[in-house]
Amino acid sequence: MVDLITNSSSELFIFRKKNTAKAVRDIIVQLAKRYNENAINDGRREGREPWTLDIRHLFKDVFREPVTMTGKYHDKDWGYTVNAGDVIVESADDNSIPWELQEMIETTMNAERHHLG
Repeated sequence: MVDLITNSSSELFIFRKKNTAKAVRDIIVQLAKRYNENAINDGRREGREPWTLDIRHLFKDVFREPVTMTGKYHDKDWGYTVNAGDVIVESADDNSIPWELQEMIETTMNAERHHLG
C-alpha cells in the first residue's frame, strides 16, 4: 500500500470553551499518546512497523504552542474568527498532523478545525 499526498495543507484548531492554553496542550499530549498506542496496535495487527509521533517534540514538529487570544480577530482569507479567550493551535508545518489525530482533537475536545490550504 502506498500513501499519496496530493496537496500540502496546514490546520488551525480553535478551542472556544474557555480552556487555558496549558490545559489544551496537556489534552493534546494525552491524545497524541493514545494515537501512538493505536498506531502500534494497528502495526502489530497488520504486520508492519508503525508510524508514531515523538511526544518530546510534539510542539515543535507537529503543532505550534497553544496561544490564548487577547482580542477578536477575523481572517478574511480563510474565513475564520477567533474571540478573546479562545485558544488556538496551528500545525507546525504542512501535513504535520496525522488525520486520525485531527479527528481525535475535533471530537474529544469539541475543537473547530480550519483547513488552511
